Amino acid sequence: MQTQREQMVEQQVRAWEVLDPAVLDAMATISREHFLPKKFKNIAHADVSFKIRKDFSLPSPSVQGKILQALQILHNDSILQIGSGCGYLSACLAYLGGHVTVCDADETVLTEALTTCRNHDFKNLTPKHSSWDEVLNIEDKKYDVIVSQFAHKAVPENLKTALKINGRAALFIGTAPLNHCVHIERIGEDEWLESSIFETEVSTFPNKTSTTFQF
Repeated sequence: MQTQREQMVEQQVRAWEVLDPAVLDAMATISREHFLPKKFKNIAHADVSFKIRKDFSLPSPSVQGKILQALQILHNDSILQIGSGCGYLSACLAYLGGHVTVCDADETVLTEALTTCRNHDFKNLTPKHSSWDEVLNIEDKKYDVIVSQFAHKAVPENLKTALKINGRAALFIGTAPLNHCVHIERIGEDEWLESSIFETEVSTFPNKTSTTFQF
């Protein structure tokens, strides 16, 4: 699958103006196919989104690359991922950053996603079995980076305050068929910059326990 990963990076991700060498290296190195249910492995590197659980469609490689590039992740960044997805984005975040906390209300999905990450030697991840709102309401915990590949109704105010000064966040807001990927940077104690990066369709953040997928 190495050839397919290299083609994915060169023909899809780079073609969508994802040019950050660290992001391209992460996506060329990490075995995307290993994070997917068996029936999807043959299309793991296709530049399409496809539903792998009832509540989660895996974003295309180019969309995930665009998210990672926008976050400008540094090697010592503390990162919060809201919703574990299938674990692939978690692995990319762990490859690029210092430490990743992954929160999910579905303990089974969370455990499966992070087990796959650890099987690929990513040790700098911590699972957090809780809702995103509970995690963000821990007042003394701040992050350099916060990311979600699900769509939220609006940017949560407690997400903005959970960022450190100079911290960055990326998440989707709005409703299908077009969700806005919003980039947020905290530039002061009570000041943030927000901008829309691109539009696509992603899964709505689940309000109740998800259905697990089978490998």
